[in-house]
Formats: sequence, C-alpha cells, structure tokens
Amino acid sequence: EATRRATAVTFADLLPARRWAESSGAGLRTVLGRAVRGVRLGASDAAAGAAGREPVTVAFDDATPHWLVGGRTGAGKTVFLLDVLYGLAARYSPAELQLLLLDFKEGVSFTEFVPTERDPSWLPHARAVGIESDREYGVAVLRELRAELTRRADLLKRHGVSKLADLPPNARPPRIVTVVDEFHVLFAGNDPLARQAVDLIEELARKGRSYGLHLVLASQSTTGIEALYGRAEAIFGQFPLRVALPGGGGVLDPLNDAAKALTVGTAVVNTAGGTAGADTQVRFPDAHAAAADLAALRHELFAARPAGARPPAVFRGYETPRLADDPTWAGLAPGAEPPL
Repeated sequence: EATRRATAVTFADLLPARRWAESSGAGLRTVLGRAVRGVRLGASDAAAGAAGREPVTVAFDDATPHWLVGGRTGAGKTVFLLDVLYGLAARYSPAELQLLLLDFKEGVSFTEFVPTERDPSWLPHARAVGIESDREYGVAVLRELRAELTRRADLLKRHGVSKLADLPPNARPPRIVTVVDEFHVLFAGNDPLARQAVDLIEELARKGRSYGLHLVLASQSTTGIEALYGRAEAIFGQFPLRVALPGGGGVLDPLNDAAKALTVGTAVVNTAGGTAGADTQVRFPDAHAAAADLAALRHELFAARPAGARPPAVFRGYETPRLADDPTWAGLAPGAEPPL
C-alpha cells in the first residue's frame, strides 16, 4: 500500500511546464509515465517513492520511428494511447505535429478529439479521425499518407537533403503520427483490400522514418493475420519500440517474458524490437480517471489553435450516410454547373 501511494502517477506528471515550446525537427518526445523499480519490502514511503519516480521518455525519431502496442481487452490500451497523444499535443504545436487516428473496434477511443454537440472543441492537431472505422476508410487514409510521402520526397530533393530533420525550419512540414487501434481488422481476411493495406503499411513503415511519418499499430494480438503471412517479420521489423500491456507479451521476442506479471496501469517498454534486456517497466496514469484534466487541456489547446484552423475530417462508421449531407448533392440546383 505504501508503494502504491508513493509511486502513483497522475496525468499532470506527463505534461510539460510550457505548451507548444518544443521543436519536432529531430523527432517527437513525450513522458509516458514513471519507471517501476524493485522496492524492498518494508521500505519507507520516501524510499518507495524514489524507486518509482524516474520519468520514462519515449520518442518518434530515427531510432524508434514506429511503435507496436499489444494488450488484452481491459489492459489499458486506450488509456495508454490517450496519455501519449495528449502528452505530444501539449508539447508540440499543430505546425510541428499532426495526427491521423483510426479506431477499428466498437468503441469511442478518439471521440473526444472531435467536435460534438455536447462539446464543440477539438484537438487542433487532428487531421482525420476514424471512429469505428471500416477497412475502406483505413486504406483511403493510408493512400493519402503514401501521397504525402511522395510530396515530402520531392521536397527533400529540392533542398538537396535526405531526411526531414535536415530541412530548414521554415520549409519543414509537421511530423505526422498515425495511430491504428485494433489494426488486425484492417488486415482481416486475404482479399485485395487486405493485401493493399499490407502493401501500404510496409511501404510507409520502411520509408516513413526519413520523411517524418510515424506509425503506431495497436492490437490485442499480432498473430494469425492471414494477409501478413510471410511478411510480418519484414513489416514489424520496422517497429523497434514495443509496448506490452497486460496480456500483450506477443509484441516482445518469444524468449522475453518481461510482460508476464504486469498489472493494469503498467507496461513494458522495449526499444530493441522486443529483445530481452532492453525492457523498462513503466507505470502510467489512468486517463479516464483524469477526464476533467484532459478536457481542460483540450480546451486550452483548442483556444490556442491557429487562426483559420479547421476541425478534423471525421468518419463515423456506425452512422447511416445521408444524401443531404453530400456537398455535391447540396450544390445541385437549377442553372448550376454540373459537377465534374
């Protein structure tokens, strides 16, 4: 009980002293939580606190450009992702960071980042948010990412450099972090759509490092995905940072059992592709318990949004499309030019 009290982590522990004060030129960094170290039974509260207050910083950079996250249902995967996203959004302005968020489960992981009737604010970094996405929408987002990769490749060639960090600040586009929750749904089956998704993910994972395009793939399991047969190693090999939540040890090397005894609210962070010996056990805050703090931060960032900022494009897979919502249909009128 003393250890739990002394090592408790709050959402405020993750936030920087100043908002939007950091540059993403060399990469993105955020505090994930506090390291969990061995604590001697009977130790004082002070000793327990000292053992569990070391901050754990994670990054999207040349060393860890993409992340793989695993955890069973109820292990805190959504909480973990919210901690990461809010931590990044507090450190980097929308000119330094943009987010593409796809949720393939029947949940509301990213609903709070988009305007709703109850709360019209949104996270200014969010470009596109898929709430209960379908595979077609997911592939469309990946296609747009590939087009962005091509645009950035042309930009780097014009400036005679080989990676985003070498561009002058006034010419450097924001880094883009794409989060795909329950990504195995995107690869379900072995049809043309699944194969196209695998091709796009592989290309983005292989090339994105140089162009500031970063992927976070999260799922309950990374095995048994038919469309990945023969290609899983090549793709996941591009994801050196692994986060194993309770029940998510499958993202680590088969010989690495560091995640075996995890409890909810803790995770193993590995920066060597899951290999044993590069593990840090971390305790992270419960973002759901800090809902008021998250809302306050979102409203603060929303109020500071750049002039002319537009809300993210939102895909709600559970809603029935209405013809009246289509802008092309709405623009049809007697005497109007026909749509192209």
